[in-house]
Amino acid sequence: MGKKALTAAQKIRSKWAALAAALVVLVVLVLIITSLSSTETAREADEFVDSIGVNTHLHFLDGPYDDRYPLVREKLSDLGMRHVRNGGIIAPSPAANDLFYGRLRELAQEEGVRFTLSLDPRRQNLGSVDEEKVGRVARMAGPALESFEGPNELNKEGGDWADTLAAYQKDLYRAVKGNPSTSDVPVLGPAIAKPYPSIGEVPDLSAYSDYANMHSYPGGRSPDARNLDNESIPLARKIGGNDPIVATETGYTNAMNYGDHHRPVSERTMGKYVPRLLFEYFNRGVQRTYLYELVDQGPDPDKDERDENFGLLRYDGTEKPAYGALENLIGLLEDPGPPFEAGSLDYSLGGEVEDVHRTLLQKRDGRFYLVLWQEVPSYNLETGRDLYVEPQRVQLTLDEPIKVANLYQPNRSASRIKTYTAPKRITLDVPDELLVIELVPSN
Repeated sequence: MGKKALTAAQKIRSKWAALAAALVVLVVLVLIITSLSSTETAREADEFVDSIGVNTHLHFLDGPYDDRYPLVREKLSDLGMRHVRNGGIIAPSPAANDLFYGRLRELAQEEGVRFTLSLDPRRQNLGSVDEEKVGRVARMAGPALESFEGPNELNKEGGDWADTLAAYQKDLYRAVKGNPSTSDVPVLGPAIAKPYPSIGEVPDLSAYSDYANMHSYPGGRSPDARNLDNESIPLARKIGGNDPIVATETGYTNAMNYGDHHRPVSERTMGKYVPRLLFEYFNRGVQRTYLYELVDQGPDPDKDERDENFGLLRYDGTEKPAYGALENLIGLLEDPGPPFEAGSLDYSLGGEVEDVHRTLLQKRDGRFYLVLWQEVPSYNLETGRDLYVEPQRVQLTLDEPIKVANLYQPNRSASRIKTYTAPKRITLDVPDELLVIELVPSN
């Protein structure tokens, strides 16, 4: 009987030992799942800043871009914007050409802005394109010209749009490369509009572009870059092959009564989504992302005019939250100069890291910038209301000496919100907007 009792006790202890071992494995797995530990190589901070562009309509010689041009120039300068996309024109009036291209040259010479110019068969005097025409545009643009781009969303026209698109893009590429004055100017492929056609209708024009192109509007959704994988990137690859990808249009509309497939969001949510979108695209390897657009084209966001309310600025030139967040972000991260080899940072993130996305950047003086955000919806598209998203508690462990750590929230302010001296571990509440941790190494 004693032997049997001993055997039963052994069995019980064995079961508890197995359970304890299983619990240990579970705890280890949880720690692995809820932590991100690595020695990560940073990317250049200014590479991110240089990946940002914005759309304008400076060729519209009426409306806000003409009526308030001095303000437009001021806001581009304050924003620190280097890259702008605009339609290229050959107007029948020399005065119109002088005004438009004069403004482009002024922005290039005084503010350092360079332009991608889209040429399109639907514009006057550009029904066809040849070496003489691209040379004329290049001469008028002067130092403002950065690149040419093929026709804009020609699939909206229906009919034999694909054949027209292919013929025009081929002529554009040959004209740019065949003219000695423009042969070094990059040519972007054309972009396709939503609702996207079937991929079989899209022509392969990879031999006639230097960059693939996409118009990848999230349609009111959060900007998680995984949304790109299903539609936008495959289409860009179908047209542009393995060329580097540029998004020449993306953004959010504040036309609150628009109810079609491209849903609006509030200005507050747009302020959160726009900086996150830029980092999501940057992390996915998109070379440049042009936000649509700088200024609202219409004065009334309560109308259902979707295309009139994409601006970082309202029609009257006042700033939306997205403009302020972007201005603060660029001001914090800009670091112009020649390319350099960024270093690496040994750190780990633990705690509530689910849905926390990150980017690690470095400046030439050695400072690291760890950018964190929750990639979750900040807006309920069904109810049309902003969502309150609880911050996630994240532990940042620094496995190398750091002299000072400064925290920034560009949506709130350009100033630091907190400073830590010689930190080893920092508890962070990561919101659904950017949280930037500036880390100054000890050596």
